Order: sequence, then C-alpha cells, then structure tokens
Amino acid sequence: MLARLGALVVVAITALTACQAHGAREPRLSEVCAAGLMRIEGGVAACGRLEPAFVERIQKALKPGDSRVRLTSNGGEGPAAMALADLIERRRLRLEIAGICVSACAHFVYAPTPNAVVLQGALVGFHHTASYIDALKFADETPESAAEGRALSAKEAAFYRRRGLPTSFLYQPGLLVTACMSPDRRSTLNRMTFITPRRDKMELIMGRPVVGFWPKDSKELGEAYEAVAAELGVPRGETVWSVGGLTPAPQAAIDAVISRIPTCTPAQMAEAGR
Repeated sequence: MLARLGALVVVAITALTACQAHGAREPRLSEVCAAGLMRIEGGVAACGRLEPAFVERIQKALKPGDSRVRLTSNGGEGPAAMALADLIERRRLRLEIAGICVSACAHFVYAPTPNAVVLQGALVGFHHTASYIDALKFADETPESAAEGRALSAKEAAFYRRRGLPTSFLYQPGLLVTACMSPDRRSTLNRMTFITPRRDKMELIMGRPVVGFWPKDSKELGEAYEAVAAELGVPRGETVWSVGGLTPAPQAAIDAVISRIPTCTPAQMAEAGR
C-alpha cells in the first residue's frame, strides 16, 4: 500500500532566498535541501520526505521559544505528515511553505494548519491519499494490504474531522488526477502528477484565507513549476490549476463518482506503455 502511494508522484523542489527584518541572510533552499535540516532565525528549515525519522529530526532541532518551521517536501507517509501537523499545532508554530509542498505535505501538513504562509514562488499540490487508494479496491489487494488501507483511510478521515476539513477532499484530487482504471483493475492511468486548486477553492476547503503566494492562473502556475525545474535541474511533473471538482460533497456522492471511473481503452494503455 505505502509502496503504491510512494510511486505515484515525482516532483521537484525550487530554491528561494529570503531576508529577516534584521538583515541576516537565510540559507537558500538548495542549501537546506542538501543538508535536510538547518537552524534558521526563530526555528528550523527542513527539506525532505515525510517519514517518522524526518519528523523526529525536526522535533529534536526545535528549541524553546521557536516560532516557525519552514518546510519543503515532495510528500511521503500520511501518518508522519499528520504527526508533523500535530507537532506544529502543539508548539504553536507558524508553518512556512518554501519551494514546494505536495502529496502528503499538502494534504496533511499545509491544509490542516491554520497558521500557515506560502512563501513567494512556493507551490502546493494535491493528488492521491490512502483514502482514495483504498476506495479504488484494486484487484491485486491482499487481505493484509486491504486491512492496512482501511486503517489508514480511517486515520485520515478522523484527522480531517478533528481539523474541521471536509473528508471529501481526501478523494477529490485523486479523482481529478485519475484518467481511467486499467482493464485488470490493478492500477490507474493519470492525466497529471497533481493539482493546485484555484485560490478561492482552496479557501473554501480550508475554511480560511490563503496567506502568501498562490498562482492566480494556469499560466502563472506553469511558469512557477518551470522555475522549480530549472532551479535544481530536475524534470517537473505535469500539473494542473484546477477550477472545479472540489466543492465539499457527501461520501455517497464521492463513492458514486469513484464507481464510474472508466476502464482504460487499449489505445490509452498502449500510449502509457502498459
């Protein structure tokens, strides 16, 4: 289950430079990502995959009186992301998104954290969750993987309810990303890597204003991702600025849409090399 989730996204990270009010230079994001974690004025800057060891490293680096965590992440494990969000809430820290925050970072750290700011040029992207993968009911699931999927799905739903977020958002980005289900029902083909909701849609989902940078249209989103790719010399995933499909909805409506995911045609499978 976790291996399937981990294989769903390949993303890139950009570098930002910022100055504190007192004029001290903060590390470039490329420096932070090379180190994984660095102390900055009033907190820590962390860059990496969300997993228990990464969250523990952030926790150990924080000092009494710290006020912020600057995060860059291409996703990771949902439970680790939720643990980081809880840490940020418990310590009353400000979350700063630098460069990129996608997948588990977007779903379980950025969206649930009220005191969050997106730094200039940074981007937030959503795609699949364990809840969505569990709802697809792949044909090759074992009883063990199915049980794991149900447990993760329940954990995600409970976390969203506790944070006042619509549980439908655990599924909707995945539905927008998915093009079709393979004929053997063991995988999906995707239209894109992930989506960035329109600002007003994101604010509706979170129940609060987006603070900081947010692409105003698909052109600005594309330019920002091109900058991400150019900064670190890595390919960027295909991204979409989403304008619909994200209104909070009852679970029955979500289940109905999932049940209507079309089967991939032979042409689609051939184009994907499957």
